[in-house]
Amino acid sequence: MWLILFYVIKQIKAAGLYAVGFVAIYSYSTQAEVLPTSQITVDADQCRIDFFHLAKNQQQQFEPMIQLAMVYTKNSQSRYVAIKRKIPHNKDASVQYENIQYQRAHKPVAVFTTYWQPLNQEHQIGALVVLGSDNYQQAFDKITSLMFQDNGHFELFPHYGADTKDTSSKDLALQKQIVKNKSSQNTRLVKTSPVSKPRQGTYQFYVQDDHLAQFKKCLP
Repeated sequence: MWLILFYVIKQIKAAGLYAVGFVAIYSYSTQAEVLPTSQITVDADQCRIDFFHLAKNQQQQFEPMIQLAMVYTKNSQSRYVAIKRKIPHNKDASVQYENIQYQRAHKPVAVFTTYWQPLNQEHQIGALVVLGSDNYQQAFDKITSLMFQDNGHFELFPHYGADTKDTSSKDLALQKQIVKNKSSQNTRLVKTSPVSKPRQGTYQFYVQDDHLAQFKKCLP
């Protein structure tokens, strides 16, 4: 049942999901690096949007903990949602299944499943399918519809197994969101308010600029 999914994961690796670069686009007086929260790729071959959940590492620097890539290949009309997760060195990187909830106001509205595969010592990679299905294109349609409704601001909540502890929760508690100030066209760092502060283990995604509009226009 998972043969198609395995093929998609191979395509994800071949497409270079893990090779997306994170370049500083603005610097404060403290010279702290500021990373993008989304990236758009639209060309003759594909429509693709990447979302990044940022968190502070042990060096108090922001880095992407989760990368979510939504890809539509024009020639083959194939579509899938790929996801890459950073894992600590002391975390078990063995292959595993995991359910991931799409949330609104900390309440799940859709549940997906991924089959994690080790990419290297620091990352795992997988493709999302709807829980109880092996159709990765259906997962693309579902999460895209929800994402458009939420204007590119959404949450994912992974369910860790009993043998897998979320050792990154302290870093996630330090989560800050980077958004684009459209009026001044300057990137600014925005602290999470107590009301909207994410729960431990909740990954939040925010679209930048007009990336969502470009992605939507690119799709058939």
